[in-house]
Amino acid sequence: FRWAAAYIVKNQIEGDYLEFGVWKGNSFIEAYNQINNYSNTFYNVGVKATGEKNMFVDMKFHAFDSFEGLPETKNVSNPIQYFAGNYSATEELFRNRISYAGLDMDRVTVTKGWFNESLNKEVADALNLRQIAVAYIDCDIYESSVDVLNFITPYLKTGSVLIFDDWFRNKGISST
Repeated sequence: FRWAAAYIVKNQIEGDYLEFGVWKGNSFIEAYNQINNYSNTFYNVGVKATGEKNMFVDMKFHAFDSFEGLPETKNVSNPIQYFAGNYSATEELFRNRISYAGLDMDRVTVTKGWFNESLNKEVADALNLRQIAVAYIDCDIYESSVDVLNFITPYLKTGSVLIFDDWFRNKGISST
C-alpha cells in the first residue's frame, strides 16, 4: 500500500480507491492511511513550493463485500481455507473498525452484496465512479475476481494501480 500510495501521489493519478473483499477492514484502513499520509507529506512540501492543493483530500474509498464470507465455488482445487462462509464478518464490525481507526466516514462508501449481483452499472453510477486510482482485489476465488475485473475495466485509466491479494493462489493457475 505504501508503494501504491507513493506512486499515485507522485504521479498525481486521479480517481478513487476501491477494495473488493474487505473482511474486517485491516487492509482498507492501511490503504486509507498510506494514501492520506503520503499525500499530506508530499503536498506539504509542494504547497510551499508551488501553492498546489492536495488533490487527494477528497478521494473516495469504496468497500465492496458480501459480509457473508466466501461464496460457493465450483473449483475443487481451491486451498483448504476457501470454503463457503469463511472470512465472514458483519458490515457493522467493518464500519466500527474503520470508524475507530479514524477514517473520514464521509469519504467512505460500502456496497454490500455478492460481486456477481452487486457489481453493475447502476452501482457505479450511484457511487459517481469515474476513474480508479487504486483497486485492491482480495476475492480469494477466481469466479469473484472475474466479476470484479469486468466491473472495474471501464474505469481504469493510464496509471491506475491494481493490487491482487491472491495472485499466487491455486498453484499459479486459473480454474478455467
